[in-house]
Amino acid sequence: MISPKISKNIQERLKQMNDEVIQSKKNIRNMWIGIAIFSIILLPICYLNQAMIFFIIVVVIAGFIGGGVQNSIIGNKKNTFKTQIVSSLVNQDEELGISYEPQAHITWQEFRYSGIFNSQIDRFKGEDLFTGTRGKTKFKFSEILAEEKHERTDSKGHTSTYYETIFEGIFFVAEFNKKLKGFTRVVEGSDGFFEKLFNGKHKAVLENPRFEKIYNTYSDDQVEARYILTPDMMERILKLKDLFNTKIYYSFRDQFIFIAIHSHQDRFELNTGLPVDEQQVDRIFKEIESVLQVIDILALNTRIWG
Repeated sequence: MISPKISKNIQERLKQMNDEVIQSKKNIRNMWIGIAIFSIILLPICYLNQAMIFFIIVVVIAGFIGGGVQNSIIGNKKNTFKTQIVSSLVNQDEELGISYEPQAHITWQEFRYSGIFNSQIDRFKGEDLFTGTRGKTKFKFSEILAEEKHERTDSKGHTSTYYETIFEGIFFVAEFNKKLKGFTRVVEGSDGFFEKLFNGKHKAVLENPRFEKIYNTYSDDQVEARYILTPDMMERILKLKDLFNTKIYYSFRDQFIFIAIHSHQDRFELNTGLPVDEQQVDRIFKEIESVLQVIDILALNTRIWG
C-alpha cells in the first residue's frame, strides 16, 4: 500500500489552501447573492416597462457569467492542489518510484495502437498521467475521454452536431511478460465490428464458462490467445472485474497489455466540499493504489515465460 509522506511544509500548505477554499466559497456565495438581489431589483422595473424579455436575457447572461466565474475559481483551486500538493508528494518520493504530470495524459497514438476501440475518435483529451515501475513492471496510466462526432437532422431539415462518448475512464498501459506475435482483444459483451469483419472466425474459444459469459475474445493467433488467457489469468481478470464493478476492456500487442477501465468518476481531484487536509491526500493516494492493483491482481510481475 502506497502512502504519502507529508512534511511540515505540506501540512502548512494544506492549512493555507483550506483557508483559501473557505474564502473562495464565501466569495462565490456573495456573488450569487449579488446576482439574486440585482435580479429582484430589476424584475419590477422591467415588468412595469413591459421589458420582460430584456429581464430574462440579462438574468441568463448573469447566470452564465456567474457559473463561469465559479467554475474558474474552483478549477484553479483544484489545479493548485494537484500541482503544489499531490505532484510534490508523488514526484519527490523516491521510494514510490512514480512520476505524476497533472496536465499530461496517454497519447491519442497509444490509445489507437491498443486496438481496443475501433470507432472514429474525433475529440480526445485527458489528464493525470502517472508513469513508473511497480516491481519489475513498467506502467503508465491516465484519465481519458474519447468521443466520436455525429450529425443529426430534425424534421425541419436543420442539422446539428453532437458527440458520443466512446470511452471515459482510466486507460492503463503496462509491460507484458512476453513479446507477442499476434493481437488479442478481450471485450465485454458482443462486438459487432469484429463479428462483421471476421464473421466470428477469429473469436477464441476458452474454457471458463463465467469468463465467456462476460467477455468475448478475438485474436489473430488462437494458440497465443490461449497462451495469454490461461485459466489463472481468466480468473484474475474476473477478480479485477469484481473489484472495479465496471466495464473493462483489454488488448495484448507486442510486449504490452492495454486496459481500459470505464468510469464516470473524476479521480485524483480535490473535493472542495470537504476540508483540505491530510485525509484528502490520503484518499487520492488510495485512488492511485487502486489502479496499481491491476499489476498485482493480474500478476504482471510474474515472469513465467522464461
